[in-house]
Amino acid sequence: MFQALVLSTLLAPSTVGAPIVGGELTGAYPEVVMLWIGGGTCSGTLIDPGWVLTAAHCVEGVTNLGSALVYRGSSPGTGDNEGTSRIKAVYAHPEYRSSMINGRDAGLVELSTPFTDVTPARLTRAPVDHSWTDRTVRYVGYGVTHEDGWDSGTKRTVDVPLYQFDEHWLFTFDKGHNMCWGDSGGAAFLETEEGELVLGGIISWVSTWTDTDYPCTTGWGSSTRIDTIYDWIDQYVQLRYLEDPPVDTAPPEDTAAVDSGEEGEPDEPGGCGCGTGSTVGLWGAVVGVLGLVRRRRREHRV
Repeated sequence: MFQALVLSTLLAPSTVGAPIVGGELTGAYPEVVMLWIGGGTCSGTLIDPGWVLTAAHCVEGVTNLGSALVYRGSSPGTGDNEGTSRIKAVYAHPEYRSSMINGRDAGLVELSTPFTDVTPARLTRAPVDHSWTDRTVRYVGYGVTHEDGWDSGTKRTVDVPLYQFDEHWLFTFDKGHNMCWGDSGGAAFLETEEGELVLGGIISWVSTWTDTDYPCTTGWGSSTRIDTIYDWIDQYVQLRYLEDPPVDTAPPEDTAAVDSGEEGEPDEPGGCGCGTGSTVGLWGAVVGVLGLVRRRRREHRV
């Protein structure tokens, strides 16, 4: 298994730092759970009483499940544990690649003991379009609060606007508000017009335009799009889904990324393309290459 930041985020010590990266502690979202697998911490979302959706890089190559556990609760790392299950089996999306070039950083965890007293998350399989831009993405996970932190194991949440997207990923950006190590596999919720939260993405990786040693606090977050992996999940799990039709399906006059002029946001061509076709594909390739270069220094996945 390519250990990603599973190995770089251990269970939290007794002291808990400031919430996520720019977010807050939470005792809500019981469907979001913590995984202790492959020697480290990941997050995941219950999509069925017996199944957890997480990141492929959290489960890829894991064959010894003897010590692997799934925890419920607001802070399993500090003893607040509301339920535990051993893991029966894990599955990584067959098209996932560690370079991230194909997207699909999605994994499934089958529980030995289903969590029957928790309502699983609902998923949206609606295709992403330009009407989604600036919608709030709510990240929920058990990751650290800073790149140098050791406080994973406590559930935290942060709201970040959807900045752009491509054919694989949802990108969010609000400097100082982000996912970080140990949030891998956690929930990227979207709010419908009716105010219901649905699972629109799986927390995957971070990167930055500025300080490469601190991509969580200075950069953007990236999540696997649920609509790109829905059919694969559906082969294993009877899903609860919600069609969330876009508010406005008319394409914008200019589909290129727009520079808002605010400090810390990307100028072209540093941003990711929002449209479809070869331009977006090329941006995806650039992201993959940059990720590989970065991982030689320190893992970018969260």
